[in-house]
This record gives sequence, structure tokens and C-alpha cells, in this order.
Amino acid sequence: MTRLTLVFLIVFISMVSLKAQGDEQMVANLTVKIEGSIASAGKLQLALYSSENDWLKNEMKTLYIDVAQDDNHTFHIEGLSVGTYAIAVIHDKNNNGELDMGMMGPTEKYGFSNNARGMFGPATYSDASFYVEYDEVITIKL
Repeated sequence: MTRLTLVFLIVFISMVSLKAQGDEQMVANLTVKIEGSIASAGKLQLALYSSENDWLKNEMKTLYIDVAQDDNHTFHIEGLSVGTYAIAVIHDKNNNGELDMGMMGPTEKYGFSNNARGMFGPATYSDASFYVEYDEVITIKL
């Protein structure tokens, strides 16, 4: 009887442990490297989006790099829930917090995850989106 109780106890503890692990939110870290010819004025601004409805309207996270002080041009986002995301990056040379436009389009460099491009405007969420399940490193070219 003692052996049966011990086996039952081990199985029960294992099941509780597996359930607890399954209930924990899986998280991943994302490293985003920015490539391209980037002047040493202003800042790089990264906006992270988690849904098509929020794309280019309501970012879930915004990060900045002062390019005059950091020539690494690499963003680190920690603790992301497993899921689908998209990123927009601008080189905000004049630090006004937005992508400046001229007669022929943007006057500052920009890019999207997957190096997606739009025909006559920004890339779509579906073109820029990617799935994060484990720690990831992506590169965006400006």
C-alpha cells in the first residue's frame, strides 16, 4: 500500500507541476538590429505593434536610441508574450517624434519588420508581421 501511495503522490505532483508550467505566460526576448546609413543626429524610434487594428495607430511599446551617443543601433525588448508582432522604425533626425514628409514622400529614413515596403504608403501589418515564440534577432534596413 505504501508503494502505491508513493507512486500516486509522484504522479499527482508531476501533474500539478506540468499544469503550473502550462499556466505560466511564455515570454521571449526580441533583439532588433537597425542597418543602413544613419546620420549621427537625432534618434532612432522603434514602435512595436501587436495587432492589425493597432498598426501605425496605437503602439504597445515605443523605444528610442540617441544615435549621437549610441552607434550600435540595436534595440532590446524583453518579456514579450509569445505572439505576432510588427515593427515600424524611423530615423527622427530632428527629434520631433514623427516621420517628416515632403512633396515627394518621407524626408527621413524609415523601415518595417520583414523589411516590408508599401506601394504608395507604409507596409501593411500582414507584410510586416512576424511570430515570436523564442528569443529572436531580426534586422530592419532603413
